[in-house]
Amino acid sequence: MSDTVTDELIRAHLDQAAGFLDEAEEIGKRKKEWRAECKGAGLDPALIEKTAKLRREDKSKRDEQEFIMDAYKRVAGIE
Repeated sequence: MSDTVTDELIRAHLDQAAGFLDEAEEIGKRKKEWRAECKGAGLDPALIEKTAKLRREDKSKRDEQEFIMDAYKRVAGIE
């Protein structure tokens, strides 16, 4: 290790990583509960997530992807 890396620095980063893991676990639990709520309400959580992701994308990028997907569907005989 270089002289600039101290035990305290390593410990601080280990503590931060542990905190991230705890947060990720909590988010996973909350997401599981949310998915169950969606299903209980008759909704499809996977499609809701997909729609939320689409909503976050730039419209021009979304339009381009939809155009390409439509072309792929035509070639595959889906539409």
